[in-house]
Amino acid sequence: MAPAYLLAGIGITYRPANFFTLYLSPSSGRVTFVLDDSLSKQGACGVDPGKKYRAEFGPYLRADLNKDLAKSINLSSSLELFSDYFHNFGCIDVNWNLLLTLKVNKWLATIINCQVIYDDDTMIQTNPPEPATGPRTQLKETIGVGLSYKFH
Repeated sequence: MAPAYLLAGIGITYRPANFFTLYLSPSSGRVTFVLDDSLSKQGACGVDPGKKYRAEFGPYLRADLNKDLAKSINLSSSLELFSDYFHNFGCIDVNWNLLLTLKVNKWLATIINCQVIYDDDTMIQTNPPEPATGPRTQLKETIGVGLSYKFH
């Protein structure tokens, strides 16, 4: 759990179609946990050095899309936006996940995944062993090819 996130809020969900959902909460609490002692001592993930968690309060938005583009192609996307009312309000934390699933035939499937994360509280170390200099956009891309079989 380095980091782990807990988010709770009161809001409203809008679902204009069966493949799209939008959730908006003007009052959400978000807690970031860093339980690894070495990372906690460094102040990783926006947690103050030596602390195990950081609590924030602010608006939260989540948009989810899950749509079949063709018989064997599915696009799934999730976008989360959060800003803390009490610390740099207006500076938005972003977590966007995009997943494309391709079923090539009845036994071969491929996934392409991309995740974009930006959190202005997370300082990134660009030139080790120098200290972290500031926030950066983080990218993660994954391509997977696998065998699949459906048991009846």
